[in-house]
Amino acid sequence: MSNPVHIIIVDDDVNLRKTLEILLKRSDFVVNTFGKGQEALEWSGKEEVAVALVDLRLEDMSGLELIRELKSCQPDTECILMTGHASQTSAIDAVNIGVYSYLEKPYHMPQLLLTIRRAIEKREASRALRVSEDRFSRIFKSSPDVMTLFDAESGRFTEVNQKWEAFSGYSRDETIGRTAVELNLYADLSERQAALDIMQKQRSIQGFKLRLCTKFGEERLVLINGETVEINQGVGWLFTLRDITEQDRAETALRESEERFRALYDRMPLGYQSLDAQGCFIDVNQTWLDMLGYSRGEVIGQWFGDFLIPGQVELFKERFPRLKERGETHNVEFEMRRKDGSHVIIAFDGRVGYDEHMQFKQTHCILTDITERKQAEEALRRRTHEAEVLRQAAASLTSSLDLNQVLDSLLSQLAQVVPYDSATVFLLQNEQLLAVAGRGLPFPEKVIGLLFPDGNELFDAMRKTGRPQIISDVQKDPRFQKWGGTDYVRGWIGVPLIVRSELIGRLTIDSRQVNAYNETDAKLALAFANQAAAAIQNARLYEQAQREIVERKQTEDKLRASEERFSAAFHFSPIAGAIYRPSDGRLVDVNEVFVKTTGYTRDESIGHTTDELNLYADPEDRARIGQILRERGSLENFEFGIRRKSGEIAIVLDSARLIDIGGEKHYLSSILDITERKHAEEEIRNLNSELEQRVEARTRDLREAQEKLVRQERLAVLGQLAGGVGHELRNPLTVILNAIYYLRLIQPDTEDKIGQYHSIIEQEAHTAEKIINDLLDFARSQVVDREPMAVSEMVQRVLEHHPAPLFVDVVVDIPPDLPLVFADPHQVGQALGNLVVNAYQAMPDGGKLTFSAVMIGEMVTIAVADTGSGISRENMGKLFEPLFTTKAKGIGLGLALSKKFVEANGGRIEVQSELGKGSVFTVWLPASKEMEWT
Repeated sequence: MSNPVHIIIVDDDVNLRKTLEILLKRSDFVVNTFGKGQEALEWSGKEEVAVALVDLRLEDMSGLELIRELKSCQPDTECILMTGHASQTSAIDAVNIGVYSYLEKPYHMPQLLLTIRRAIEKREASRALRVSEDRFSRIFKSSPDVMTLFDAESGRFTEVNQKWEAFSGYSRDETIGRTAVELNLYADLSERQAALDIMQKQRSIQGFKLRLCTKFGEERLVLINGETVEINQGVGWLFTLRDITEQDRAETALRESEERFRALYDRMPLGYQSLDAQGCFIDVNQTWLDMLGYSRGEVIGQWFGDFLIPGQVELFKERFPRLKERGETHNVEFEMRRKDGSHVIIAFDGRVGYDEHMQFKQTHCILTDITERKQAEEALRRRTHEAEVLRQAAASLTSSLDLNQVLDSLLSQLAQVVPYDSATVFLLQNEQLLAVAGRGLPFPEKVIGLLFPDGNELFDAMRKTGRPQIISDVQKDPRFQKWGGTDYVRGWIGVPLIVRSELIGRLTIDSRQVNAYNETDAKLALAFANQAAAAIQNARLYEQAQREIVERKQTEDKLRASEERFSAAFHFSPIAGAIYRPSDGRLVDVNEVFVKTTGYTRDESIGHTTDELNLYADPEDRARIGQILRERGSLENFEFGIRRKSGEIAIVLDSARLIDIGGEKHYLSSILDITERKHAEEEIRNLNSELEQRVEARTRDLREAQEKLVRQERLAVLGQLAGGVGHELRNPLTVILNAIYYLRLIQPDTEDKIGQYHSIIEQEAHTAEKIINDLLDFARSQVVDREPMAVSEMVQRVLEHHPAPLFVDVVVDIPPDLPLVFADPHQVGQALGNLVVNAYQAMPDGGKLTFSAVMIGEMVTIAVADTGSGISRENMGKLFEPLFTTKAKGIGLGLALSKKFVEANGGRIEVQSELGKGSVFTVWLPASKEMEWT
């Protein structure tokens, strides 16, 4: 900003003032903050204030009183009212005293900055308009040239300046309201018609010569310039007349000075060219010739397209007719060919020259060499692209903690950053370099997995400097060691892998081309390597941790397997036990109870499978047990029937788990015969069935009563809390959002994790803001401001405010002739918005949201249907109770508020739902009667 813009902040919250001051000063504003209104008024009496940010509630006066007094002494000050206690009354009062904007806390900082800038623009525009009007009036009246203003439709004079009377002999009163024809001003009416045609066609006229007659019959030659202007919502013509009678006589002398002008024209720093109607050169200046290296004889008469590079000729053929039609062009670019064959990018600004009949005569174009600027822009685009590639590479590298995946992603992403023919990753291991991954190697078996000494001179240089090493041709550099058939390599970069100043390895990038890489490639490779090194280190640490976990678990499993395998408890257990191999299902041991339960001896069992013993009464049970063990690794109390050796069927419970015996995996199965118990349980179930039903019903009644009592207690606390929560919590939320905005401004390139936490804080602050609004809306008495409104427009606004997530289709089926409803648009919009948000949340994997509406009697029904998860029967009766929710987040006021708003407007809400098939919420609202809205 050229002049300092003074902004004052008046708020009783010191933290809000501090954060706002920091953020506004970063935008080059001069900021002063005050906690009290009187302090702000005293200061503003000494300094001009552009914008005032004022809180509605202050310690010593209201924000509205402060604004009223401030504008009484500084009317140009634009005021923005900020409040955590928004109300319709305060908003109306703010408008009445000339407040520019009314913002509710917490506000978004970009929105506040935009509001401030627009307020400043409005203030400056108002001032500029007054200055412009005064300036136009002074210029018009005191202009040294004759100035006249006509009504474009009637051709009558509407205003003339003081010079008019001296020039024409007619007074202002004799002129206003009459036409030039009525005053006999034209010496030749054909000249009038020509000027009129130009004005009507082009809306302006420049340098038109016209012969006029004065009141006393004297003929004068004048030069007319005219523009079409808007005057009092009408169209007018503003003309400037310059008497060039004497000037015309001096034109001969002027032509004699053309040679002097030509010399100046040739020496000006910008190139100039003129083309005829066919696009051939009429003239160029010396700067043009120097710019492209041609002589004048090689250019004049030639077609302009012959000096363009291939591919630009058709562009000229397309643009040149447009230039002739429009009369001017600005900043048009062509790439031209110098005489030495090199290329130059030229920007053209030009106008068309016309003859005395306003027919095309020639073009006049100024040329500027913008080659260097274009190269700089291309360099900037390249750097932006490089930064994006590095960002994507970093995201890919950090997407996994598996070392092999990280290495594979590293080599894949490296090709996007620095293209290569082959590349290898080496990691330090016991003072040697281990080749852990490579791509493009002709003989990977000669490199990957092998250890190499780290005493190489190139690697030592990387260790000492922490910088990449570049070799233009490795075949000529004795420092390069040719490992694993690398005779094909010519261009090469070695990049250190460094984590927290510790060298952990190196990355080599190979090319078959000599001079394949430069310092720019090395810088990109180093930036990528720093990210890659961190990802490798994280993966190695994770791999080490996983290995330690696995080793510890293996030790524990071996100990437990040893105890179980050799414990006498297995053989003397009162429960049948069997051990078998997962690989082939063969039994390796059984205990005595297993023998008694199945009827097979140990010798008959060991070494055989259950299929060979025909143990399963239903073969599908064996398949289900096998599937569970493969998926979970264990089995608990699986009930099935076994066939004893005698053919008798017994019901058993099988529990199994995977154990380690001598380093080999086995399943330990415990089989409990529950045949007799099953019969007893059936009798008990029949006896207890009626009792369980009674207990369940009584328990459900008690639980619902208890939940209702808890909700009533919470509602009582909510009513006490809601009154003061707005102002006490909205200010801290505003400070938090301002602080996050400031951190993003000063740290635009912060690491991904910090940026994620910034987003989390901002998102949670907005969630808190929504909870506060719901609390206040639910607790306070609602003022209903009903008016006729169209259902289709309301639904459209709700969908714009709550756009559908990905994979959710929205269908709106509302008849165009549906009557208006008579309701409060804000309250109904909030109620429908809550229903839409609930519908989206019920369809996390996508679905369909349908709006429909019909007229039933004197009511209009609006149905919001989704294809989501539906609502359980036990929750249907609690949906509209305050503080009831089944969601992980939220306090359960959304549907309660919707019901409250709809009923306050004389309507009701109904719901139908089926689990797995979706829900339909129907809002009933009274239709608007003609007498209420016509």
